[in-house]
Amino acid sequence: MLLLTDANLARSARNESYGSLPMTRSIVRILTNLLVAFAAMQMLAQAGVAAGPSVVQPESDGVQMMAVSGGPLSEPCEGCGATESWYIEADWLMFVRGSGAADQAVVIDIIDGSTRLSTGNVRPRLSTGPRILIGRQIDESTCWEASYFGLFGGSQSATVTGVNNLAIPGDLGLSSYDYFDADSMTVSYESQLHSVELNRGHESGGWTWLTGLRYLNLSESFQILSTDLDTGTSAYDLRTSNNLLGAQVGGRRAGGLGPLEWIFGAKAGVYANIASQNQVVPDFPPPYLLRAATQSSTTNVAFVGELNLLLGYAVNEHWTLRGGYNLLWVGGVAMAPNQLDFTDTGTAGSNLDLGGTLFLHGVSVGVEARW
Repeated sequence: MLLLTDANLARSARNESYGSLPMTRSIVRILTNLLVAFAAMQMLAQAGVAAGPSVVQPESDGVQMMAVSGGPLSEPCEGCGATESWYIEADWLMFVRGSGAADQAVVIDIIDGSTRLSTGNVRPRLSTGPRILIGRQIDESTCWEASYFGLFGGSQSATVTGVNNLAIPGDLGLSSYDYFDADSMTVSYESQLHSVELNRGHESGGWTWLTGLRYLNLSESFQILSTDLDTGTSAYDLRTSNNLLGAQVGGRRAGGLGPLEWIFGAKAGVYANIASQNQVVPDFPPPYLLRAATQSSTTNVAFVGELNLLLGYAVNEHWTLRGGYNLLWVGGVAMAPNQLDFTDTGTAGSNLDLGGTLFLHGVSVGVEARW
């Protein structure tokens, strides 16, 4: 019965902790930004058409592969067979997370000093989410694209139990009631990623060269839920937010045979990262705060790099089935586990560590429509 009670408490506190990362509001906000970008793209496209006459392409026998593969990984501006067209791509992403935040002990055994749980035990594994792109081909060599992708479900938790022998490290644990001589501790880590882009593509020398703007948000939360049967339950709660905005460049190249094609794409950019972290450590007796709510923020330089390899099959001139492998690297960000501070001083919890690197890789499957 005790284990069931502790599990319920863990789930309840974890749900409360993650309340600052509402998926619905995040999606609505990002999709709104995407629609704004799309409207800007449409105005730019109309301005480009108005600036000069259309070029009529000669008819050609057979399926034009590039006419049905023009998204973020494909080559819409090369050999597309039409001066004006629209295309929409929808993919489902399945990414796993490589090493990112530094591994450190978060739960120790006070009898032998061993580590019972570390940040590495709760590193999020699988994240999934949609990728949507809307593109406009305005002439035989130029296109505009607005895209969004989001990764959700990146969460992991672990629980360890004992008998008055668990604690968090450092002086913070020694100064507490609920985090020292504890009977169970649950550690949880959640991460979400959103990206919005607006790019211009121009075909030259067999490549489509990309220039554009990108906004990327990385939000994370980390919690240590501790239960001492003699005093009660408290949770060390920590959250980080990274808002990256900057310019990027990239390129795509394609090839294939018949209805089959491959597309290689790469993008990289330097960004201003407006980052922040906040944390609070309540303790027994409520509403006592072992560490009052502490917040810090700064602006720093960050980097985003992306590589993609896509395989496509043209079902007909309007529809293409697609699948690919993707890598994403985000450097210079504040990751939640890196903000943990187990000291007990007047400035504890006020430091903002921006040395985190997020590495994600995985597969995507989807479809493209062009008309």
